[in-house]
Amino acid sequence: MLLDSGHLELLAALTRHDTLASASAAIHLSPSAASRRLQEAERRLGFALTSVAGRSISLTPAGRVVADAAVATENQIAEAELAARWLGSGTERPLRIGVGFFDAIAWALPAPDTQAISITRLDRSGPDRALTNNVIDISVDVRNACPPTNAVTLAHDELMLFVATDHPLAKSEQASAADISSFRYLGSALDPQPGFEFDAFFRPSGCSPTDITTIESLSCILDATASSTAVTIQPSRVVPEARTDLERVYLDRKLPVEWIALTSSPPSSAATEYLNARR
Repeated sequence: MLLDSGHLELLAALTRHDTLASASAAIHLSPSAASRRLQEAERRLGFALTSVAGRSISLTPAGRVVADAAVATENQIAEAELAARWLGSGTERPLRIGVGFFDAIAWALPAPDTQAISITRLDRSGPDRALTNNVIDISVDVRNACPPTNAVTLAHDELMLFVATDHPLAKSEQASAADISSFRYLGSALDPQPGFEFDAFFRPSGCSPTDITTIESLSCILDATASSTAVTIQPSRVVPEARTDLERVYLDRKLPVEWIALTSSPPSSAATEYLNARR
């Protein structure tokens, strides 16, 4: 390798800071030392890693490639250190559950006094952590699709309309795409996902909402829905029965989905204990 750990540490810091001063402070370097370290990295590689505009510094496309690898390396080392800490203590590491956008999984968690777990946010840009030992990734999948071979079904579910309790559609037995289209729709993305609401519900009807707001947070979507006339379609299990500020309304076309867990193969003993308890 042409670069050493110090160079990689600085490049990783530059992905999180837009000035050399703030990046150097984050890794406990003086700006002058950081500048020398950056110049040495560029000398070794033979090309520019950054560009400067005023006080701001940004990574070049080439620098971004190296910096992204540095961040991935940092994360991998942190993961290894955590695993080593548990192995060194002579006890099995707690089961780690990864969640994505659908992070409302209280119903799927074991009682705190029965199994040690930790919850982490999935990094979609990272490697497939489903192959990592003692990790379970929980997600929502379209039923009748071809699930991965390492997928275990946790629960059957369906997509439903959620509205505030005083919404005009709150007392409806079911709602059609036409019923929904006149209200602001809150969704997590504008690109249709196969089998989900835009692809399986709105598109076949030929009627889609004209006012769509993208919110990349499930809890924010639910809170915004509860306090407005906006509507959203989500798996029914994301809202606990105890939440009284939202009303469930069936869609006029049933859209089944499944909550699935992706595990290593074979699963670890902690993952097996969890899955057996869920069956």
